[in-house]
Amino acid sequence: MHASIDGLCRYEGTGKFRREAHFRGEISAIDVANGEAIVSARIYGSPAGSASYACVWILADPYYGHGGGRATGYGYHRPSAALQVAIGRAGIRLSEDIDGHGEEAMRNAVRAIAAAVANGRQFVMHHAHP
Repeated sequence: MHASIDGLCRYEGTGKFRREAHFRGEISAIDVANGEAIVSARIYGSPAGSASYACVWILADPYYGHGGGRATGYGYHRPSAALQVAIGRAGIRLSEDIDGHGEEAMRNAVRAIAAAVANGRQFVMHHAHP
């Protein structure tokens, strides 16, 4: 999987997608040299469990941006669908669709974004759960 970024990333609001009380997990690419996140994606749920929310932040000079997304319904992997929306709103295009494709697709997307913006820096992947 590859990520493409045209110039600087966009800043699409994440505030309405953050649901800290219903945090489900975080996938981050961490710069080995300084321990700071290059890319961070957080997943949230809804109180009733019928929706998933995602926020993504890109923090790699000169690439800065963020976006949020929401997915509802049943019968597919909502967290990856929400992350797909968030990534698009941050101005990033993936070579493969992750919408509904699960946890591994989400990790691969964050890894691809980090590789695109890291400017040769080495990074490690970190996956956190509450």
